[in-house]
Amino acid sequence: MSFVLEKSDRKLAVLVDPDRYTCGSALHTQLRSATPDLLLLGGSTLLQDNLETCIADLRSQYSGPIYLFPGSQFQLSPKADGILLISLLSGRNSDLIIGKHVEAAPLIKQYGLNTLGCAYLLVDGGRLSSVQYISQTLPIPRDKPEIALATALAAEQLGFATIYLEAGSGAKLGVPLDMVRKISAAVSIPIIVGGGIRSLEMMEKYFHSGANMLVIGTAIEEDPSALTEMLITARASAKMSLR
Repeated sequence: MSFVLEKSDRKLAVLVDPDRYTCGSALHTQLRSATPDLLLLGGSTLLQDNLETCIADLRSQYSGPIYLFPGSQFQLSPKADGILLISLLSGRNSDLIIGKHVEAAPLIKQYGLNTLGCAYLLVDGGRLSSVQYISQTLPIPRDKPEIALATALAAEQLGFATIYLEAGSGAKLGVPLDMVRKISAAVSIPIIVGGGIRSLEMMEKYFHSGANMLVIGTAIEEDPSALTEMLITARASAKMSLR
C-alpha cells in the first residue's frame, strides 16, 4: 500500500518507536476507532529485535499504510508498506545524506518497499535531541529561517518528494511557525513537520502556516486517547484548505 502526500493535504501521521511500543497497548486499542493517515515506525536506536512484531501487531488493528522511519539501515522489514527515505540535508554527515542509503538500497529493492524521498531538516528544539546526538550534526538555529529556506530550496531542486522539518522527539520547542510559513510559500513540494507538537492549538497553527502533514510521537505515547481529537483537528483543517 503506497502513501502519497500532496501540497494541498492536511494529514496526520503517528510515529511509533518499537523500543517503546507494547503489543496490545492503549495505542493498539485506540487504532480500532481512530485511524491516522500514516503510521511511521522507527527510532534513533533499536535496542529490541521486535520491528516485525510491532508491524504485525499494528496491522491487526490498522488498515492504513505503515512506513518505516529508520534511524539506521538496519531498521528495514519487508512487512512494511514503504519507507520514508530520509536524507539529513541540514547536517554535513555524508553517511546520513547518501552513504547509508547506498547500503540499504539493495534490501529496499528486494523487499519491494515503496519509497518517499524526504529531505530531513533538523531544527533546534531547545534541547539536545536523540537525532542530533546519534547523527553528530548541528541543527539549524531557530533564529536562522534563511538557512532552512535555502536548504529547502536546494532539496526541491535536487528532486526530493517532500521536506521534513523536525525539532526532535520530545522537543521543548517545536519548529518555528515563521520557518514553516516561509518554506511552504517558497517550494511546491509538501512539508512535513514533527517534534514538540502537543496541543490541538499548535496543530492548527502549523496547518495554517502551510504544513501538509504533522507527525505526532511523544504526545500519543503519553496519551493515546488524544489521537481522536487530533484527527478531528486534522480533518477540519483539510476541509478548510479545500474552500
